[in-house]
Amino acid sequence: MGPIYHEAAQIKGGRGAPRRRAEFIESRVTKRSGIWLKVHDSIEASFDTLFQETEQAMVQKFGEVFDSLHANFRLLCTKTEVKDEKEKVLEQALRAELKDHLKEVKGMLGDGGNIPRLVAECKAYSAQASTSPLFLPQ
Repeated sequence: MGPIYHEAAQIKGGRGAPRRRAEFIESRVTKRSGIWLKVHDSIEASFDTLFQETEQAMVQKFGEVFDSLHANFRLLCTKTEVKDEKEKVLEQALRAELKDHLKEVKGMLGDGGNIPRLVAECKAYSAQASTSPLFLPQ
């Protein structure tokens, strides 16, 4: 834009000089090989590049998520994944331990479990009369 402004500044004198300068700038900026189309094309190319990079990053991230989901799903299978006999025994022990912990957590979450009871105490809490050890006196 600098050279265009410099050339426009050379248009001097007489009536209508400001209008001629404005028309000169407009004609130079908007012509087919002018700066306006160059800026437009540059912005469009930059957006295309940005969108391609973003698309590639998203495809890669989605691939990682699906690979992770697939790997986690395979962990749920009852069939063993290991080849070594010592590892098979350890895997079976870990799966059994996981089942025990799952029962324990379900018991904590189920009706009559600690978590629903504590949530009910929190909901029923009043500052005047609290008998729960969860709350400090004020």
